[in-house]
Amino acid sequence: MKKDIFFHQCGTVDDLKYLKNAGRVKAPTTFFGNLFLIKPILVSDTLGRNVALTKIKTRQKSIEFMADYVKEHIREPEKYYISVIHADCIDDAIKFKEEILKRVPNAKDVLISDCGWIIGTNAGPTTLNVYFHGDDRRLIDYYKQ
Repeated sequence: MKKDIFFHQCGTVDDLKYLKNAGRVKAPTTFFGNLFLIKPILVSDTLGRNVALTKIKTRQKSIEFMADYVKEHIREPEKYYISVIHADCIDDAIKFKEEILKRVPNAKDVLISDCGWIIGTNAGPTTLNVYFHGDDRRLIDYYKQ
């Protein structure tokens, strides 16, 4: 039986002030988040809603967490490209690519590019996202109504 393939988006930022400016985070969260080096891991569900999946301390650990997320959820990596986009943080994007390739050595390729202006405006510089084909991306238990 063939499983469906879904398109995944996962990302993080290194500085919360741009999310605050876009109205996504409140000022106290921004202050304490930056003070304690908190990096939210944001994912999108099948309805297009963005949610903070978890919060990680330090940029390197957030990169490693997202690479693990890719490894856990990717399907048919030899068939589809993985895309890493960044907003003015090419060094982090290269580190992220290396972490993904460590965990998914049979990946067709990991492409790196600049993010578009909409993401850059709302999330700011230091945004780092990954896009890939994977398993069902409904976030069970996150949206119990």
